[in-house]
Amino acid sequence: MKESIQLIGLAGPVGESRRKTGGETVFNKYFDTLKTSIKKGDTASLKNQLELPEYRNVVDFTDSEGYSLIHIASQESDPTSIKYLIDAGARPNVQDSKGRTALHVVVSGGKTNKNNIF
Repeated sequence: MKESIQLIGLAGPVGESRRKTGGETVFNKYFDTLKTSIKKGDTASLKNQLELPEYRNVVDFTDSEGYSLIHIASQESDPTSIKYLIDAGARPNVQDSKGRTALHVVVSGGKTNKNNIF
């Protein structure tokens, strides 16, 4: 049985799009896997995942609050993850649903050391 795919817009003015089928995002598992690697501080897994095209294709997707993976890595104050995401094509100026970039996230409350993030 073929699934119908429609394009929907993401939060933020940059106009990213995400594929969606029947209420579930096709690439949710890739986004969630990358997000988990970032949250756990597992930069080795993150680097390996980002070498695969299906994972690189979601680097600018956002969650329900408009956070992209680079926002999440910034919230975790994780410069290694941020570097890997940017190297994989993530745009650091993507805005969340409130118009904040990853730099705003770092300045307003990253977890730990805010030096040398950007």
